[in-house]
Amino acid sequence: MDPTGAQARRFPLVARPRPACTPLPERVTDLTRRAAAATRNDDPAAATAVVNLAALLASDCGRSDLARQWSARLARSALVHPAPDFPTASHSLEPIINLARLRTRAGDGTGAWRLLETLYGAIASRTDTTIDGITVPAAHLTPEPTAHRELRQWLWTVLLSSGAHALATAGRWVDAYYRLQQRNGIGRRMLDGRQVAVIAHATAGRRARALELLHDTEPGEPWERAVTASLTLLCQQAAITSTTQRHAVAAYQGLDTTAANLVVFHTRLGMCLADALGGVEQPVAQTITADLIERASGDGYAARDVLAHPGCRAILNQRQAEQLTQQVSACGLDAGRIPERLLTEIADALDAAEAVIRATPTAGTST
Repeated sequence: MDPTGAQARRFPLVARPRPACTPLPERVTDLTRRAAAATRNDDPAAATAVVNLAALLASDCGRSDLARQWSARLARSALVHPAPDFPTASHSLEPIINLARLRTRAGDGTGAWRLLETLYGAIASRTDTTIDGITVPAAHLTPEPTAHRELRQWLWTVLLSSGAHALATAGRWVDAYYRLQQRNGIGRRMLDGRQVAVIAHATAGRRARALELLHDTEPGEPWERAVTASLTLLCQQAAITSTTQRHAVAAYQGLDTTAANLVVFHTRLGMCLADALGGVEQPVAQTITADLIERASGDGYAARDVLAHPGCRAILNQRQAEQLTQQVSACGLDAGRIPERLLTEIADALDAAEAVIRATPTAGTST
């Protein structure tokens, strides 16, 4: 398996919900509504979500400069005062984590890992640090011991998931594997760490060890079993059996694919399976691929993935190709710009969200 090839780059594949990529005006309208609700309910968590979603939108549109600017702005507002509890503390660190994810998107997986590792180390040791010019007051961020313990545990999971993804995106599977090992991040279930371990062995030519890990994996949820089955096909290569193929297809087709916030996960898993089955020349792979095409029309991310997949492209008819291309365009993906009218609406939403965040009670303050 090529460590930087299309197959490897789709992993780790974990069924984490992500917002659907709808047309750009709809996303901006949603931000405006969320900002109004956060203001009305004096809800800092909702206000944080507004800024995070705005940064994601900007990054999707190819304006990573704005995404970094908005994330840094939120961080400086959120980290002004100590946090009264774990939820407030985690919300205040989300924009810092966003800065790491933006590095991953820009191809700097190593830098993203270092940022997350620095943040985790600072919080774990209660030592102030500076990240991208932003002061993180880790020494006094969570005065309450329980809140600090919960924050440290949460950041550990973020380091394992987002950090592993960052190094994997850079093709540094073996490095990711050893780093996760050092932090006890290789579990028995088919989550980020175990997927990294399997692919690290596979890309290093240790196919037998990769298959051992797959065989010894705890079943977990249905989606985990489907990922395990697809990875098994990828690692078996020429030794694939019809039984293994049927098992992988059954595991995938048994998943509930109706959840809108898991479309990208199901799309990428389906692509991996179709490729592992031999591509669209195989009838069962063609059936899976055709289904991916039909379901991609409601989500810009999925539409972009389908258009970039050689197997999907091979069986797209003209109507489908035009529809998916229009979907990607309407979502503004990689456009390099955001219309001025929408930028103004986003700016208003960010101002409202920031006002809520700055007014958040601090530790020791009664409400």
